[in-house]
Amino acid sequence: MLGLIVADYVRRTAALLEKTDVMCPGPPDAARYAERGFSIPLLVVETLAKRLAVPSFEDLLRVTQTGVELRRLAAWERAQAVKGLYVVNDRYDISGLRITIVDDIVTYGDTFKEIARVLKDAGAASVYALALGHTERSFG
Repeated sequence: MLGLIVADYVRRTAALLEKTDVMCPGPPDAARYAERGFSIPLLVVETLAKRLAVPSFEDLLRVTQTGVELRRLAAWERAQAVKGLYVVNDRYDISGLRITIVDDIVTYGDTFKEIARVLKDAGAASVYALALGHTERSFG
């Protein structure tokens, strides 16, 4: 249901859709995924890809370490904790692609910034971020 609401929003605000060649979810920590049994960003990307006819690379990114807990860290600690945390799956050639990353929540934006850096280093032309929500810290 949430994916349908987001798809409708993205369709109505077509600017993002026009700039996107492919979508991918922010990758979940393996331990948290195993605990929950699902990934909100992955579920949303699956729905967006189908509803908006945009390809998705659901395993484009992977986490290099498990158990990294960002929720309780200060801003400077988060920025350090995400450095080197993500890598691009080498089965994809993303040269020149415009990629939209979908994640469930943004706090300080460090995860999006690090993922954007990794994707651009791998050849992406541009990287956009779509979050379903933000914390109060996002503006603090």
